[in-house]
Amino acid sequence: MNTALLNHLDSFPQKVIVNISALEHNYKVIANLCHSNKVSFTAVTKCVCSNHKIVEIAKKNGADCIADSRIENLQLAQKTLPTMCIRVSFPMETPQVVKCCDISLQSELATIRALADSARDQGKRHCIILMIDLGDLREGVYYQDEEKIRLLAETILTNKSLEFYGVGTNLSCYGGVLPDASNLGALVSIAKELRRYYSIELPVVSGGATSTLPLLLDGKLPEGINNLRIGEAALFGYDSSRNMHIKGLRNDAFVMASPLVEVKKKPSMPYGRRLFNAFGESAHFEDKGLMIRGICALGRQTIDLSSIWTLDNRIEILGASSDHTILNLNRASDYKVGDTIAFGIGYGSLFRYASGKYAQFDFHTGE
Repeated sequence: MNTALLNHLDSFPQKVIVNISALEHNYKVIANLCHSNKVSFTAVTKCVCSNHKIVEIAKKNGADCIADSRIENLQLAQKTLPTMCIRVSFPMETPQVVKCCDISLQSELATIRALADSARDQGKRHCIILMIDLGDLREGVYYQDEEKIRLLAETILTNKSLEFYGVGTNLSCYGGVLPDASNLGALVSIAKELRRYYSIELPVVSGGATSTLPLLLDGKLPEGINNLRIGEAALFGYDSSRNMHIKGLRNDAFVMASPLVEVKKKPSMPYGRRLFNAFGESAHFEDKGLMIRGICALGRQTIDLSSIWTLDNRIEILGASSDHTILNLNRASDYKVGDTIAFGIGYGSLFRYASGKYAQFDFHTGE
């Protein structure tokens, strides 16, 4: 993190600082990579609740479609690009799905029928990507269930208010199954068979998310996969399925800033009879003697403790309650109340923070 950004943090209360240059770089690199391989790039912005400024950055730097799991977020997005709902819907919400989204990922017969009714009532034609489960065991018809795949395909095709837009899959997010030539090849084969059997175009074969991007980088993406839905890589330059930074992408787009509200010297071990903390946990403590303990105005209500870290490596995060994060400042005794602590923030923490009503974002160029 550069000195200009450190100075920039000093004047802010608890909020996320967004580096526009880093995001522009990542979206541009991913868009160019996809387009040069004849793959469309759907920018998944659910981690930031489709923040309108971040959506605009994605649009201006090559995204072909904007995707979110919440129709409430997509409802706020300006419709200069197609929008996609990537969480499978339930029947009662289909009027909102049709109203706010051009495309949705679906896997259930009742929901597809409800979408047909809602699209007809609104005088629209709604695009459906039929989800296929290739073994990760999240959403989708299991790839070996040919009868169910055909039943859903025929339901879409026989409703004039629906367009059978493609097939798709999700890998890594639940079962940790990595995309490869075999499972993605099975998706391509299903698409080919549907095209042949029903004499249809079926334009989109959506081969997953960030975890598929390394195949594209290595030139190993199976021919026929022509869409990727990318969120984490664009925002963080990271692939959590492989626990690795993606070469060529930036990982400095987001910094959490929070002020110190208390700095005091205290024992490192709690005093008195102990059972469980407020989260039902039996917390472990290590006796390190007297400690300079700092408290930030930041807690589990707004962050996931497992995906946040201090950018000053002299500071150790000891734990957090609902509204406070407790720090060991023994090696950083120059900090005082009111000073800003800068935290690196990962997907889980940003997702939780952006979803809360207290979220504040501040944008800067970062250069």
